[in-house]
Amino acid sequence: MTETDPQGQSRQKIAILGGGMAALAAAFELTSQPDWKENYEVTVYQLGWRLGGKGASSRGPYGRIEEHGLHVWLGSYENAFHLMQRCYQELARPLGEQLATWEEAFKPCNIVALDERVGEKFVPWLLNIPMRASVPGMAGRDAAAEPTAYEALAHGVHALHSAFGASRHGASRLNFGRALLSLARWLSVRVHRKRLPPRQARRHHSLVAWLLDRFRNWLWRKIEPLIEADDLARRLFTLLDFGIANIRGVIADDLILCGFDRVDDLDYREWLRKHGAKEHPTLDSVLIRALYDLGFSYLDGDPQKPQFAAGAAIRVVLRMVLYRGAFVWDLQAGMGETIFAPLYLVLKQRGVHFQFFHRVTDLVPGTRDGKPTIAQIKLARQVALIDAGAEYDPLAPVNGMLCWPPHPRTEQLREGEKLKDGGYNLESFWTPWKDADPDVTLEAGRHFDRVILGISLGSFPYLCAKLRQEPRWAAMLDQMPTVQTQAFQLWLKPDSAGLGWPFWKHGRYILDTNHEPFDTWADMSHLLLREMWPGDHFPSSVHYFCSSLPGGKVAPPPTEHGFPEQEHQRVEQHAVSVLRQFARRIWPNSARGNDFNWNLVVDPQERRGEARMRSQFFRANVDPSERYVYAAPGTLRYRMRPDDSGFANLYLAGDWTKNGLNVGAMESAVMAGMEASRAICGHPQYVAYEKFGDPAKKGGANGGLAPELC
Repeated sequence: MTETDPQGQSRQKIAILGGGMAALAAAFELTSQPDWKENYEVTVYQLGWRLGGKGASSRGPYGRIEEHGLHVWLGSYENAFHLMQRCYQELARPLGEQLATWEEAFKPCNIVALDERVGEKFVPWLLNIPMRASVPGMAGRDAAAEPTAYEALAHGVHALHSAFGASRHGASRLNFGRALLSLARWLSVRVHRKRLPPRQARRHHSLVAWLLDRFRNWLWRKIEPLIEADDLARRLFTLLDFGIANIRGVIADDLILCGFDRVDDLDYREWLRKHGAKEHPTLDSVLIRALYDLGFSYLDGDPQKPQFAAGAAIRVVLRMVLYRGAFVWDLQAGMGETIFAPLYLVLKQRGVHFQFFHRVTDLVPGTRDGKPTIAQIKLARQVALIDAGAEYDPLAPVNGMLCWPPHPRTEQLREGEKLKDGGYNLESFWTPWKDADPDVTLEAGRHFDRVILGISLGSFPYLCAKLRQEPRWAAMLDQMPTVQTQAFQLWLKPDSAGLGWPFWKHGRYILDTNHEPFDTWADMSHLLLREMWPGDHFPSSVHYFCSSLPGGKVAPPPTEHGFPEQEHQRVEQHAVSVLRQFARRIWPNSARGNDFNWNLVVDPQERRGEARMRSQFFRANVDPSERYVYAAPGTLRYRMRPDDSGFANLYLAGDWTKNGLNVGAMESAVMAGMEASRAICGHPQYVAYEKFGDPAKKGGANGGLAPELC
């Protein structure tokens, strides 16, 4: 039954399970209407002591930021930026306070580096992507500001024209290749600006594809002899060939008219090959690999088994083309401080309830009015509060900022000292900790009316087993792939210049290392000012590494208490290995003979040699809830929409849903949370890019026009 407030109005109780980005986005949107309290009571149930899910971060020794991995935001995250802009505005911190505005929390970073393999050598390839005079989040505010797929193609052709025109091969205006690209650009812009009807747009685009084919063939004849010896020529052709294959493929497969999903059963490389991309230098380039690395798109985390659904990849690439402001935006503190503390404080201020230390163990289906529903939510209360009538206060100040501590604030807990002394991890699937109350049952109609499931897909086999009676749930649980990931953070005495990184003058950078066991690296030294290192051990740089972590599909049983430590040691071994084998490629001055110079590692305990690595931070993301959900070919059909769970009172929120982006990303999570909220309360009416590449929906790629052409 719903609750009745003092004015006699009924309020529905909404239980949100999980505290990751999708769950919090749903809570934010549900409570964004001024009269929400008249209609709803919202409670978030969260495992352990902090929010953030796969994006959670904490502060460790010396106030150092400790993340699940390397987190940056793309300039195409329209919904995510719009949500955080509203959050910071409502938080209304004084201007002298740290991270008072969203502009202080996010800074542009347009330098992306790729470690290109040339024969037996590796050569850094620096991409300095230009800033745009726009602000991310605009499309989230105004539907009229959302670009169409036609506009994305026009941007893509323009980018090809600019890249070629800036090269020595296209410097002359009296240039056959430049003339072909100029005509292709004019035609693509005309389709976008004139809003041509589908049949006419198709004819124009067919001519665009023909012109791009002619240009590529012409350029290949000029550049093929230079491919191995001339880095600039090879990179130019790789970029242009990649762009042309994408644009030509979208046109040739009628994806704007018929939808990107029609090629989702293909792997992205296979689709690019089909549309003329050269095996070498393009398909085996680090440029393509970087896209797979970005989404941890490898079967069982094995870098030799890449998998990325073509339809999902095309969406990602075209969204990237439409970036606003910077291509990449850097967070100016940890994810916890920039994203999840502000969201928690705003939601708490609005009146959302948070029940920390509540571990969901089962969802029990039932029926009501002949429809399947969730009848019960089973939970375990991990610990009891000293003040049973209070809510747990999770944040603690570090260096003048409210942060998430690395462990529970035990002074608020009845068995706090036992928890602290035993070193129990309440976020771990394998913890030996005995729950304070292992059998808490929430009943539909009494404790909740609607449920938002915001827990990540990897946990579902352990808490949604009873939902297998619905065939779509069985298919999703069996077919949707997840992958383990790994990360480590390295604090060093020298800065990038001292380490010998050749591009240190260009400022911040992110590098796809084209190397295992860690394939992605970033200099995150801008975060040091948020930390509190002692003066005699203050690092000059900090570096984040991450990648997929090879491992099986099924987690060991929860009785295998030693499994997390085993995987932690494996990540530490990977980190030592990558420094020994790879560091000198990017940091020539980091080598000592044939080994890494371990004295460069900041270790306040001053251990010797490789043992200094014990002072660094390592993360094995092997918990079921931490496993990354990637977009494998042929799996789109198993994703469910946030408003279509098959159970009348159950709504879905996660990047594992079918939400309009359909990849593991912060933007995808926010979109799913927004859609779950809309399914319950009708707000928000508009989600940016929700229909991008879906012509079946009004406002999609072609506005739902001329389906007979497909």
